[in-house]
Amino acid sequence: MSSSKVKVFIARSPAMADLARVADSVASGSSPVLICGEKGTGKRLFAERLHCKSPRKDKPFVRVNCASLAALGAPLAEKALFERLAQAEGATLFLDEIACLSLELQAALLRSIQEKKAAGGRLVCSTSDDIELLAGQGKFLGDLLARLNALSLRIPPLRER
Repeated sequence: MSSSKVKVFIARSPAMADLARVADSVASGSSPVLICGEKGTGKRLFAERLHCKSPRKDKPFVRVNCASLAALGAPLAEKALFERLAQAEGATLFLDEIACLSLELQAALLRSIQEKKAAGGRLVCSTSDDIELLAGQGKFLGDLLARLNALSLRIPPLRER
C-alpha cells in the first residue's frame, strides 16, 4: 500500500500532460480504469494519481502484482486475490499486469465483479500486453476485458515523448 499523498508529476510531453488532465478528470468516478502501455512507461504512477485525486484518497491504495500472484498456483493465487479484494473495500485496488492472470483467476475475478463482491472501491488495472489481441486469441476473457475497459488510458512509449 502507498500513501495517499499526491506526488509531483512532471510532464514535458504534450501527450503526457493531456493524459494527466484526462486522468484527473476521471479520478472522481468509480468506473474501472484500464491503463495500457509498454513496461516502464509509468502505468503505476497514473494509477496512484487516479487514487490520490479521488474521493478514496484517504483509503488505502492496494496494489496486486498479478505476475507474482500467478506464480503462486491456482488455489493460493485465488485466496490471495480475494484477500486483497477485501482489503480494498472503499479504496482503490490496482491490479498491475492483469494479463498475467490465468484464465481460471480471470474467471474468478469476473464472477466477483458480477456479484458485486469487488464493489465499494475502484478497480484500476494495468497491462503492458496487447490485451485485446490476447482476448481475440482466447488468452484473456473478453467479458472481463469489457468490464475492465470502461475507461482506458494509453500511456505513450518513452521513445515518443
